[in-house]
Amino acid sequence: MPSNIRVRKSLLTSYYQFIEIVKEERIFLIIISLCFFIAGFSYEYAHLAMWVGFMFAAYSAIANDSIQTIGTFLASNQGRNWYSLWFFIGGIFFINSHL
Repeated sequence: MPSNIRVRKSLLTSYYQFIEIVKEERIFLIIISLCFFIAGFSYEYAHLAMWVGFMFAAYSAIANDSIQTIGTFLASNQGRNWYSLWFFIGGIFFINSHL
């Protein structure tokens, strides 16, 4: 019997830890849930699904590889004014940090 009590206590502890993680990450989980809902909703409409997928992919690329892609972005746009490129990059970082 004592081992059965330990197992129950361990399961309860794990459950409460899971609940705490869900509480702490509530905003992230809401955003992920909304993204799944949007993807599921757009599935039936191919033209809309194409744009939704593009937006998810664009955000993922910018959010994940933004530091690595700055050099490539600047090199591929050498003909443009440097300040317009940095305003664009700064805007992406600003939006990314406030989501």
